[in-house]
Amino acid sequence: MYYPISKPDWDKYKCSVSYTYGQHGTTRHDGIDYCPNNPGNAAVPIIAPMDGYCNQWKDGNGALYSWIVNGNIISNQVHYRELVGGSRQVKAGDVVGIMGMTGNATGVHLHWGVKVNGVFINPDSLNPIFFNSQPSTEMVTLENNLNCTTTNTVSMNVRQTPNTTAPIVDHVAPNTNFTTKIVASGDAVNGNTNWYKYNNGYINQAYVKENPADCSAIQAQLTAEQAKNVDYTTRLNNVHAESNLNPAGQVVV
Repeated sequence: MYYPISKPDWDKYKCSVSYTYGQHGTTRHDGIDYCPNNPGNAAVPIIAPMDGYCNQWKDGNGALYSWIVNGNIISNQVHYRELVGGSRQVKAGDVVGIMGMTGNATGVHLHWGVKVNGVFINPDSLNPIFFNSQPSTEMVTLENNLNCTTTNTVSMNVRQTPNTTAPIVDHVAPNTNFTTKIVASGDAVNGNTNWYKYNNGYINQAYVKENPADCSAIQAQLTAEQAKNVDYTTRLNNVHAESNLNPAGQVVV
């Protein structure tokens, strides 16, 4: 389960919790409200927090809703200024609307409620995480800290970029053990287009022996994290192109 606002948009619009879940005096609030720091200038994209079928409609008070259903879980999101995409099957991270104040709302915000087996619960009890369109903390950690150990088998030039014609910035003696960042893609050497980061340059994977005990697992995690980040960026850009949002997430009049 993801939060219904991506981390980049949360930071960009300086969003915060404006009303918590639970009992407030004689009133029960079956969800969490989020609002931007400057609602007058905000066009905060709201995303699907999970895969499922998104039902979109306007109620009798004029409130714009989306309910995203996945099995016994329903994500109830309301008070959009506009809905995006219509009722349809969605993936986590798809933009489904723009934050607003329709219905009985007294200010720009998103009300997010979650039902499990027909009963509203505190969304935070599901430990939601942020969906990212920028490199996540996990990706940065994988790229910079969980490095794998490799051993080259021949003397190699270290290139400034992962290209065979790039300037040489260093050399690696045979059978040198070193810690490296995960590979980048570049020119092919013996059919291998993968390059390792080495100090201030790159060496091709063709002459590097990995330690499979740590490299394989890290590479798999990084690949999954990269896919998640890139996928959200693609979806967000597609929605911007199809609606009245520009790439900066602002409404175009």
